[in-house]
Amino acid sequence: MRSFKLSVGTVVGRSFSARFLRLGKVFLILLFLSANIIDAAEQADEYVMKMAYLFKLTYFVDWSAVSGYAASGSFVMGVTVPNSFNGTLADVPVGAAFCPRGIHVIEVHSIADLERCNLIYFDPKSSIQDELLQTANRTGVLTVGDGTGFLDKGGMIAFTLENNRLRFSINLVKAQGAGIKIKSQLLSLAVDVRR
Repeated sequence: MRSFKLSVGTVVGRSFSARFLRLGKVFLILLFLSANIIDAAEQADEYVMKMAYLFKLTYFVDWSAVSGYAASGSFVMGVTVPNSFNGTLADVPVGAAFCPRGIHVIEVHSIADLERCNLIYFDPKSSIQDELLQTANRTGVLTVGDGTGFLDKGGMIAFTLENNRLRFSINLVKAQGAGIKIKSQLLSLAVDVRR
């Protein structure tokens, strides 16, 4: 089988599965993501954009001060259930090419699942947000959700959709309280930073 080497160092065979092709859409978005505003024409596209933001956040956040954080191994991103990603998350393999450490995506049903995560996205459809949010803030897990109300509850990063554009705000006080350092590049892209 012939193979070629991507610029990120991942060898990929000629036979692409449908699963990998769907992941390709997310990969291309990540390549061109450079601002905090992305047009989102449909709800499905909104969640593809949110997923791209979630992956991109890993480049601008430092967990090294978090107790028990290991810089090696896969990065674990959790998503509460039920969620609106409509199976897109199943397309993200362990060791995804766009993250040097590899990103493993899991669905979070309980606090036991949360304890494996470095980052968790709280989908608005989830009914277990408050309990998980309090635990995440105590254990150094970056918490991401939707709407400024999420920041009011104690979340760290909140997405908002304004005029079909995805934007985000940051609660820097909560992040720092959990031992998470958000880099200045990300802070400069936020529409609001609570200090």
